[in-house]
Amino acid sequence: MNGQIQSTGRRPPNNLAISGFIAAFFCGIVGLILSIKARGQIRASNGAQGGYGFTTGGIIVSIVNLVVTTLYILLNIAAYA
Repeated sequence: MNGQIQSTGRRPPNNLAISGFIAAFFCGIVGLILSIKARGQIRASNGAQGGYGFTTGGIIVSIVNLVVTTLYILLNIAAYA
């Protein structure tokens, strides 16, 4: 190998993508913002960064989280009004 490093073809994931995915489970709006921002960074990196799947997952989980939370709040307001 002559001291050369061989590439495995894997790109390092964008840290913001991972953060957005994790945040999506706890705070939907924060996860959504981070995931969308990370998706833009990954596209702008011209293939140097990975993590596109994390952004997709973060966006989906964030939207589901926001819908469920909104329904929960509206149903509680209706029940106690």
